[in-house]
Amino acid sequence: MANPIIISPRLVSQCWTALAVFLILLTRPVFASCQTEGLKFDHAQLRATPPDASVSAGYLQITNTTGQTQRLVSASAPFAKRAEIHYMKHDSGVMKMFEIKSGLAVPDRLTVALIPKGSHLMFMGLDRQLKEDDIFLVTLEFAPCGQVTLPFHVTRLPRLGQIHGKTHKKGDIQKGHDHKQHDHSH
Repeated sequence: MANPIIISPRLVSQCWTALAVFLILLTRPVFASCQTEGLKFDHAQLRATPPDASVSAGYLQITNTTGQTQRLVSASAPFAKRAEIHYMKHDSGVMKMFEIKSGLAVPDRLTVALIPKGSHLMFMGLDRQLKEDDIFLVTLEFAPCGQVTLPFHVTRLPRLGQIHGKTHKKGDIQKGHDHKQHDHSH
């Protein structure tokens, strides 16, 4: 005669817990590679400031190969009370700066450049002077990828040709960017 199998609620609970832990660990490398391999960062720079300045700007290029659109939703740095994502546009003949409250989209397989007179980071309430050749860590928050912390080099003036020239190739599609407006020979 066969013995009946008795399954206790505790055993069932332990099995479900083990399965949940396994699934979390299984998906963890995908999330980690999203941050370390799917997003590439180049030319991360902060603008050097005079001794009593309360604001500075940050620039970089972000290349997304995660397989999905990423959204840069916030930035933070230990040297600033607040950081915002901004863009500039002409309004009635005057260049004006606006905060991008919904975040900046970085479509899959594209590079988005944060540059002077375009989209950029603004650091406000500085607690120190940002001196040329210093390096500061800045944390960027992406949805859905999460946080990425990377070094930003302080430069007197951003190297525009270096940022723009390596940001994208002629023919790349970038929202609001017309390649016919300028020469790519730099």
